[in-house]
Amino acid sequence: MSKKIILTAVAALSVLFFSCSRQKYDDPADYKVELSDNGKTIKTTKYVGTKWRDIYVPPRINGKRVTEIGENTFADAEIAIVTIPDTITKIGAWSFSGNYIAEFTIPKKVTEIEIGAFMNNRLSRITIPNSVKKIGYRAFCRNPLKSITIGKDVELETISGYDTAKEEPWAYYAFELGCKTEFDEVYKANGKKAGTYVLKNGAWEKIRN
Repeated sequence: MSKKIILTAVAALSVLFFSCSRQKYDDPADYKVELSDNGKTIKTTKYVGTKWRDIYVPPRINGKRVTEIGENTFADAEIAIVTIPDTITKIGAWSFSGNYIAEFTIPKKVTEIEIGAFMNNRLSRITIPNSVKKIGYRAFCRNPLKSITIGKDVELETISGYDTAKEEPWAYYAFELGCKTEFDEVYKANGKKAGTYVLKNGAWEKIRN
């Protein structure tokens, strides 16, 4: 085989490898955005694209880092597969609610997940990175979660009250899943210890650190 043919083959393989390994982000035009952090960064406000799966939020729009998925960005957008960049530090209220998301990776720079962020999806397991310090009430409500991996001392927001018409108390939890004892209560009872918790026979238990 001639040297020229070998070099041509190597070049072709290099192009193929680069094309496969390079992340193909969505067109920035698929997003409505606004400036945040005194104009230094970008927050998404609405997804206006047409894809329902293999959505890749770009890490930069208009030359600025995208650091926040804003309120209702993907709400009721009928999406199933979405990836957000490592630049994200905050996931806003109801941002992914009402979809068909069965798997989701939360970036390791996220510090807060606001109320209702992933409500009404199809998540069966989720890993909350150690960077997350607060999760708003109903953030993971109405998902078929069976496994939750979470860090230490995460604030799980709960609000409660009393329904005078029904004469019964009510409460909204971060992981409101309709269990007799909700995950939030088990996590707090375990001293907010880091680890993996699983749902067995309708009850949550901690299985490992």
